[in-house]
Order: sequence, then structure tokens, then C-alpha cells
Amino acid sequence: YYTSGYYTQALANWQLASERFEQEEDFANYASLLGNIAIAQLALGESDAAATSLAQAQVSLESVSSSVYTDRIHAQILSAQGQLSKAQGDFSAAVAFFSQSTDYYQRSHDIEGSLRAQLYQSSLLHRQGREQDALRLLSMQQDKILPTLPTDASFKSSGFRQLGLVFLQMGHYEQSKSALTASLEAANVTGAEQDISEAYLALGNLERGQDDGSRTAATHYKQAIASA
Repeated sequence: YYTSGYYTQALANWQLASERFEQEEDFANYASLLGNIAIAQLALGESDAAATSLAQAQVSLESVSSSVYTDRIHAQILSAQGQLSKAQGDFSAAVAFFSQSTDYYQRSHDIEGSLRAQLYQSSLLHRQGREQDALRLLSMQQDKILPTLPTDASFKSSGFRQLGLVFLQMGHYEQSKSALTASLEAANVTGAEQDISEAYLALGNLERGQDDGSRTAATHYKQAIASA
């Protein structure tokens, strides 16, 4: 429900499930669901309720032993706290939460989660005027992390695409084009039609913003439609 935008229904389902985990004293999964609940509450504009859910999640995690699984839950909760701080306009706190989230994702060997947290962090650093810090994080992903993934890794294409979109948001055309081209190449290896289509669409949006790119953009849009 949540990924389809049905936040209210998703929230209701997660709250029912969380009550069961709480009754069973399964505090790790209880905390994980509280993190999901907080994100849904935030999407519905209920920031106070989201803050309460995240505080409850942190308390629950204090009673569970450390493991790869709980590290991932810690990362999830910290990322949600980062999104809450961002929504409240406290960018410095949000950057700190996303940085901590990245550490936990890396400890749990979750490359996708780590990238997502660093993309949030980079966007916030850019908004704070900390351009070099933002570029350092993005360049590390582009040069050292994503290229090391297997060529058939399903996340490789979407990871490069997300990276390229953040570069574009920050106004770095060449880095964006390089990442989006890598996204398309990775998608062509796996043959995933949706990834191919989304890579062409992103490249079209990139070219559309350039003075002489309208024709290239139109070509990419046609390729996106053909690949869908």
C-alpha cells in the first residue's frame, strides 16, 4: 500500500502488525514496523506522531542484541529520523542522522540502503552550501562503490540512476550524464525493461535542460517509450 501512495491503509496495517509483535515481545520487528509507521505518519503530515513512533522504536532496540539484522533496523530508524529532521527544517540534525544511518547500513552490508542514506545526506549538504562535502560522498559512490557491484546486480542500474538525478539536482551536468549513462549500460546488461526505460527518461530530462539538447532529449524520450 505504501509504495502505491495509500499511506492511511499502510499505516493501519502496520499498526495492527506492530501490536502483535509488541505482545509477542519481538522487539526487533516491533521497532522495524514503528520505523515504517513513522514514515507513513510523516507522509501524512503527522510529524509529532512520527517523532513518538521513532522514540518508541529506539527504546525497543535497546532491549535486543546486536546483529546484522538489528543493525539494519537501526539504520532504518536513523534514516527515518533524518527524514523527520529534514521535514522540520533542521538540516544539520538530518545530515547527522543520515551519516549514522549510513554507518549502520554498511555494518549490515546493505549497499542499497547505504547509497540511499548518502544521497539524502548529499542533497542536504548541498542545500547547506557544503558543496565539496556533498560531491565527496557522491563521487565515492560513483567511483568506488557502484562500479564494484556485479554487472548483473539488479540494484546497479537504479543506483547509478539515483546518483545521476542527485548530480543533476545539484547542477553538475557532466557527472550526472556519466552516472545516467552507467545506469543505462547496467540496465542493458540485465535486460530489465523498466530500468532501461527509466534510464532513457532520466537522460532525456538531463538533455532537455541543455541549450542544444532538445533533439537528443526527444530521442531519449522515444527510446524510453519503446522500452517500457
